[in-house]
Amino acid sequence: MRRRWRYVLFTLLALFVIAGAGIAVFVVQAIAGAPELSQINWATSTVIYDRDGNEVFLLHSGENRTPVRISQIPEHVQKAFIAVEDPRFRSHFGIDLRGLARAAWRTGLYLLNLPGGRVEGGSTISQQLARSGWLTQEVTLRRKLQEAWIAIQLERKFSKDQILEMYLNQIYFGQGAYGIQAAARTFFGKDVGDLNIAEAAQLAGMVNGPSIYDP
Repeated sequence: MRRRWRYVLFTLLALFVIAGAGIAVFVVQAIAGAPELSQINWATSTVIYDRDGNEVFLLHSGENRTPVRISQIPEHVQKAFIAVEDPRFRSHFGIDLRGLARAAWRTGLYLLNLPGGRVEGGSTISQQLARSGWLTQEVTLRRKLQEAWIAIQLERKFSKDQILEMYLNQIYFGQGAYGIQAAARTFFGKDVGDLNIAEAAQLAGMVNGPSIYDP
């Protein structure tokens, strides 16, 4: 009997080691296949002015985007996006473990049809930037691992303000508007620096569903 238990324990241990090695190989291969981290090369719009400095035409090929510096984006606009998308943006290292745990818990409650449950994502602003700037929107474990890896590298290479600036210039708002400046012009007819608190909140709320929340 004792020999049999030893055999069972040895088999379970061997299976555990093999499974762990397989997972480790998968993670290493996923990270090794992640794109190289470099500055995003955005497609931008071309603005044509008349001799008096008035805008005449706005030309763009597929992506209507006018990048702006973080200094041009009012603080209340920055805070609106952080509050909606990533409340602990200033303190995490690219991945918010608390946010992931909360998302897993609430999604689990939803799947079990229990009170308080809802489908919730745990991606940080850095992860969203990694996904939209370097990866695809496919939902696979490999892509999630690469997303987390790139997010960590972003946090190591850039400051929080630089990451937020890239994010706000990268995200899609609907109606062909990419980035906060194009969104401000498209939906409110003004520059990002002129957005008020209500308008900032509206744009921040649109990110998760541009077609659903299109005003």
